[in-house]
Amino acid sequence: MGCTGGKVKDIAVPIRPKSLRPNNEEKKLKDDTLSESQSIKSPNNFTLIQNERKIFVSGESFLDIYDVQEVIAMFPYAEYRKCIHKKTGLIRSVKIVPIPKSNESYFDEKSLRREVKALSKLDHPNILKIFDILADDKRFYIVMECWDGGLLLDKLKEERVLTEVQVSSLIEQLLSAVAYAHDHKVLHRDLSPNSICLMKKGNDLIIKIIDFGVSAFVDMSRHYQEKLGNSFYTAPEVSDEFYNEKCDLWSIGCIMYLLLTGKAPFKNRTQKELELSLKQDLVDVSILENLSISGNAILLLKDLLNKDFSTRISALAALQNPWVKNFRENININPNILQKSMENLISFHCSSKLKDGIQAFIASQIMTHDDSEELLKAFKNIDKNGDGKLSKVELIKFYSSVMGDHVGRDFAKETLNNVDIDGNGSLEFTEFLRASAEHQLLLSKKNLEVTFSMLDKDASGKISVSELQEMLENTILINNQTWQEIIREADQNLDGEIDMKEFYSLLINKF
Repeated sequence: MGCTGGKVKDIAVPIRPKSLRPNNEEKKLKDDTLSESQSIKSPNNFTLIQNERKIFVSGESFLDIYDVQEVIAMFPYAEYRKCIHKKTGLIRSVKIVPIPKSNESYFDEKSLRREVKALSKLDHPNILKIFDILADDKRFYIVMECWDGGLLLDKLKEERVLTEVQVSSLIEQLLSAVAYAHDHKVLHRDLSPNSICLMKKGNDLIIKIIDFGVSAFVDMSRHYQEKLGNSFYTAPEVSDEFYNEKCDLWSIGCIMYLLLTGKAPFKNRTQKELELSLKQDLVDVSILENLSISGNAILLLKDLLNKDFSTRISALAALQNPWVKNFRENININPNILQKSMENLISFHCSSKLKDGIQAFIASQIMTHDDSEELLKAFKNIDKNGDGKLSKVELIKFYSSVMGDHVGRDFAKETLNNVDIDGNGSLEFTEFLRASAEHQLLLSKKNLEVTFSMLDKDASGKISVSELQEMLENTILINNQTWQEIIREADQNLDGEIDMKEFYSLLINKF
């Protein structure tokens, strides 16, 4: 371990982002959007309901809500920009997708729907979260959590060299995200260094998968035949139009090879030559041996780049390779954070559906990466198989390591009963975050003020019960009877509105 990879060269690079567009181009984007006479009002074909959680196109103008900032990344048919929520100051990123004129055919409405549906379904610390969708006559705006560390390819081009430990960290995160996505029947199908972003600049290589535009929701027992464009990272079976979820593992293998050596494992001048090379040529591992890359890393690479996808390794199995597993087990974590997480999980009991919904909303949409960074390490420490969720068995092991097996089992059962919002028998990251975070952080005055401001759309100083319901409806799954309980709880003076003092009192003073 600790060996460095080679220099990055001979990589096919798509349209590159500029750090900042010229002022006149920035102004053009704003002027074009503001000049539209009417925003699109929640078109039916973009009203997506996945697991009863709604993601919808807002009728509000994007530029009424957000200030547009610099370009983060540029792609042929979309760009990512930093943006700031005007009322709260929350920093987001936005994917801007132009809507073409009627005689242009490149716009793929289906791919946009796929991306929204995929991102709204997945709750994993290494998959970019989606918050809102807005539209005008010229563009769709997908508002997501902020990332400003550039693309993984940018990191490679800037630094040229990554250590084997750094690569192990990146591949562990990728495998965990893909294992989670596959468990939720989602294939990415286009993984590459251009679909992986870094949360922030520097040596802290926390990644998020983006660009689910060609993703698919699948039955894992079936094979798929949709033709996709080939690249250096596309599995050979895809060109045969007969593949399954293992195509994502091939892509991870290609990315891993690139990170370790600085070269793509397969490269030819024409598309036809590339397809032939993918099917016939063996991966050259001698370069890895010459770089003194560890044996377990080479073994994993061979398993990922197995041309027979029926026997290619799965994401969950790849996470058990010692090269990946050892990294996960040796994550440096403050023992006090781990202990406090355990105490908060054990003591978590939400006496109020309102408080439950607000906590989930804050954990999902307001807490930043910096806020949750240490808790993410705790989550990974408990998540022994790396699949991006905490099972009952993993919780039992976590508690039993301190309390003994019998008590550990009881607390694991109680934690799932109290924290598992969707009732799937495990804890996703947001569920863990809302229960393990310090209440002083989660329900801080600042977070409550931001939450209230986001609900108070007309800046009247009050929020309606219907606005509160809309927020909670997109955060937790509850039935109509529970809605009545929440409404009675919130609207104490029966005037149909809640002011900041009442809102704060309900969440802090009463509970």
